[in-house]
Amino acid sequence: MKIYFDVNNDESRGYTLKSWREIMKDEELDEIVLTPGIYETGSDYFYCLDIRDCLEKDDNTCGKLNCNEYEPRNGKSGICKHFKNTYTLDEDKKFILRAGHKKLIPIK
Repeated sequence: MKIYFDVNNDESRGYTLKSWREIMKDEELDEIVLTPGIYETGSDYFYCLDIRDCLEKDDNTCGKLNCNEYEPRNGKSGICKHFKNTYTLDEDKKFILRAGHKKLIPIK
């Protein structure tokens, strides 16, 4: 699943193109400039699906001792099912998404 970020919004969260189209419709936007996200491993941060926010990886943010919503992926122990890796921005690639258009328009 490809994730895109709004180039003009530092607080932007990543969404699929389908979600960006819905956001554009809801906010009555004609176009938006997006950059693809690159799946990041080995980062000092992670995304928690439960609280819907990025957190720094350390001993006090995730795990059964620190989170009431901790639930191991394998049902026994280990990494939580809410834990997801983060994305970094591919700032070399930018696209325009226009309302009513199906394809992204590359910006050179």
